[in-house]
Amino acid sequence: MIIFPVTRFSIDRLLQWGAIICAAAVSIAVLLVAIFFLWDPASAGGKENHLNKSFTSANYLFPLEAIGSGALALHPKIACGWVSRIAEEFSVLAYNNRPDVLQKEANIVIALHGGKEQTTIMNGKVVFLQERQEGKGLAFAEEPTSLWVKPILLDNGSVLVEAGRKLISSEGQLVGEEKGEYIATPRGGLRLAPTSGLQELKTLRCFGCDLLIQKYGGKEYASWKDKIKIEFAVDSRTYACFIATGDLLQYQEGEWRVVTPDQINPQLPIARVKSASMKGCEIEGWDESGLAPVQVKVDLEKIAAAPVRNDLLPSSLRVRSNTQLSCLFGKKRVIIKQGDWLLRTAHGWRNLRRAEDIENCLFHRIKGDLFIFDSIEKQQGKLTLVGQLFDSARVNVSPVALTVESDKKVSKKSKKRKILSCIFSARGLPC
Repeated sequence: MIIFPVTRFSIDRLLQWGAIICAAAVSIAVLLVAIFFLWDPASAGGKENHLNKSFTSANYLFPLEAIGSGALALHPKIACGWVSRIAEEFSVLAYNNRPDVLQKEANIVIALHGGKEQTTIMNGKVVFLQERQEGKGLAFAEEPTSLWVKPILLDNGSVLVEAGRKLISSEGQLVGEEKGEYIATPRGGLRLAPTSGLQELKTLRCFGCDLLIQKYGGKEYASWKDKIKIEFAVDSRTYACFIATGDLLQYQEGEWRVVTPDQINPQLPIARVKSASMKGCEIEGWDESGLAPVQVKVDLEKIAAAPVRNDLLPSSLRVRSNTQLSCLFGKKRVIIKQGDWLLRTAHGWRNLRRAEDIENCLFHRIKGDLFIFDSIEKQQGKLTLVGQLFDSARVNVSPVALTVESDKKVSKKSKKRKILSCIFSARGLPC
């Protein structure tokens, strides 16, 4: 391998050649720029001359000097300068994002003139714009014009706004069309009259898991054991619902109820459970239009267990059979049997024996302390009533074990009456 020695003379020559090449490149660049700006299209002549004249003399709907000003300076996502004016005046307020509405069929609320002029269109539909006759600004056009916009919903919740303008020559002929696009974020602020369903959604309370379901739900309500119970209050009326994350709710017949996707009615308010846990729940609701969703987030209500009061327990218990006994609830003597549910209401204790009453209690349509009579057992040689006492929210439960009275005097009297009855019958006397 031969290595040539580097001398000062060779380095100087290399620098000289480099300077010559750089000067030549600069000269060529200046020449190209001069040709681009100083070339006269008229010199081309013929058909090309006519075509170039059409483009250079085209009437643009918007001034090109607007490039770089206005919304373009504030929103770097706008790709074309003439679109900046559209971005300044055209806005997307909201769109229908109900979970039961397909994205391609969703309605979009668009506005001009700071939201003073609004209209609703379907996703991907072209809307034509025109200059406002009474003054500066754009307005919606009923007939096709040279300017149009097309809002397209994106999966991330943003809106792609495609825009186009037709280029018209001085002779009134169409010579081309320019297009641009930018990303818009729905501004919100759409004011709609609140429906009764969404008003009720704002009243909800969260109580966590229902102990009644966990203890007595059985196989039929096994899927409800880990669900969170929420309660709604409307005036003096209350009702409850059992939810889990991802559930869909619909406002039917004056109450929110869990529904499956195939049960949804698009003409009724709907809600989706974003989260539900022992910390609280978050729910998003929509009215029929789906344009103004409501966000509701509440924390779990913690209710401390209170000492069991005597007035919440039966007293003076007497056995009538292996499954029945008589007792006092308050000042009223009643006969209860194994499996009975007794609810303490404002009008006293109520035995819930009909299926309708049990359902109303389960869904908090009627509320109060709930006593459930489980069985009569023998404990430490004595008959004992065994049951459960739930508070009105059913987040606390107390086991109940009450000794049943053994009324020996009553037994002797009954025996004496039986003997006298036999004597009277033998003598032919009325008992």
